[in-house]
This record gives sequence, C-alpha cells and structure tokens, in this order.
Amino acid sequence: MPTTPEGDTRWTAILSADMAGFTEISQAIGPERVYALLTIVLDHARAAIAAHDGHVVDTAGDGILAAFGAPRALENAALCACRAALDFQDRLQRERQRLESEFDALILFRVGIAGGNTMVARLDDGGIKVVGPAVNTVARLQDLAMPGETLISDAVRQQAEGHVRSADIGHVTLKGFPDPVRVHKLEGAEVAVSSFDAARRRGLVGLVGRGPELRQILSALSDPSDHGVMFLRGPAGIGKSRLAHEASIASGLRVLTGQCQPSSNSRAYQPFSEIFRQAADVAADGDVPDPAAPILMRHPDLRAE
Repeated sequence: MPTTPEGDTRWTAILSADMAGFTEISQAIGPERVYALLTIVLDHARAAIAAHDGHVVDTAGDGILAAFGAPRALENAALCACRAALDFQDRLQRERQRLESEFDALILFRVGIAGGNTMVARLDDGGIKVVGPAVNTVARLQDLAMPGETLISDAVRQQAEGHVRSADIGHVTLKGFPDPVRVHKLEGAEVAVSSFDAARRRGLVGLVGRGPELRQILSALSDPSDHGVMFLRGPAGIGKSRLAHEASIASGLRVLTGQCQPSSNSRAYQPFSEIFRQAADVAADGDVPDPAAPILMRHPDLRAE
C-alpha cells in the first residue's frame, strides 16, 4: 500500500504479540480450525487495543502490531500499551479453558512493548505505517518473551512507572543490537493511580518555592467557620497535587482526589465517583451494593429529611 508524503515523528509505544507454538498448533488442527481460532483470539486483541486507545497497525498470520500515541497523540501512551497487553492476556486467561477444549491446544501469546520516537507515515487507505528503533526492539522483546508473558523496554517502564508493576530482568543482548538492552517483565497494573500517586511511590523531593501558596492554604483551612470552596489553578505539571498533599500533611486533614483520565473510555462523572468511593473507603475496583452506606453511618446529618 503506497504512503502519502505526510508524516511526523512522535513518541509512540509499540505493542507486538504472537501466538506461542502457532506452527505446531496449525499443523495439528488444520486450516479451517486455525482460521476460527485466529478470528477469536485476534478479535480479543483488537478489542483490548481499542479499549486502551491503541491503533492496530498490522495483522499477519497469528501476529498483531499496534501503536499507542499514533495516529492520535496520547498523554500516557506507554501506560495505555501496558494496560492493553494486560487486558489481552486477561481475556485469553478467561477464555483458556474454552479454547483448549474447542481447539485441543493451550493458547498462549507472547507480547512485547517498546517505546521511543517513531516515524508515523499515513497510508492512502487511512492506516499508518510506523518506522523506528522501537519497532525493531519490540520484535526482539516479543521473541524473547515466554508464552503468556509480556516484556517491556526500559523506556516504557520509565514512562509507566508507578502505574504498573514490573520485574527487572536485567540487561539482555538482543539480536541486531550492538549493546545489551534493559528488559522488564510486566506483572500487573496499579488500580486508580494518579500521576502524582505514581511520583509519590517513586519518592518525593523537598517542596521548593511554594511556601507562600502553602501558607495561604493553611491559613484558609485554619478557620473552622469558613466552609467555602478553594480553587487551586495552574498549568499541568506545575505541582497542584503536590501542594494539596503538603497541605494535607501540615493540617492533618484528609484529601480526597478524583481526576479525568486522558483516554476515550473514561466514565462520565469519574472524578466524583473516585472521590465518593474514597470517602466510603471502597476500593476503585470494589463492588458494594450501597457505597453511600459507610458515609451515612459516619455522617448521619447527611441523610435526607
């Protein structure tokens, strides 16, 4: 497929996955059943990729290649790719017994994720083509992964740090690369972690240059008769969450937080839902019949007359 001259270079997370033992499976079950199997598992892969704002670049045989951050830029491309991989592996896990019964084979996928500056060229049919070191790296990571395992590059781990759990495998020599590459095994995702929470888990440095603002907040909080609204405004990344955190420590007051996720699958009123659940001490992934009950027990004055 020819490409248009237009294209751009941007930081992109690339995900590559293929089925372990596909040649042996295809020889054992025949082409018709192979086609049926691929239809099921690749549909799961596409669904997981789409659910986390990824774009399928190519499918070939038992493999799939996806980009996160292209053609549409994402604030958290590496995290989206990690969540998509975990989602895909989880979908396969839930289907494993049925697939094994139907196709007489254990269906496992090897997944790799790498990230970096990538040339994104637009195809005439509306698709994209991605070129760059991350595309080469992800192919080697996928080959290196064990069946059912997801390996990520150090660049992806750094971008998603605090939001995911990973194990450092160390520096590995990959075919075609002159120097060893640091590789991590993706083990899971943290639940409802904000960017500030992720930074706090990595360790915070001392607060610098925010003394006047902190004193102003503490002064307003010191008056128990003043039940107003405090509006803290500033550009992204300037330290609003950190300032609220320091005010909470200094005042002893509990801070409840909610945020709009920069993804297309965010729920309506999600920030309010997160705050409400924190107030009720309900985990972000918890399921309770009446989340309001714990709040109303502690604050019966909130009950409607």
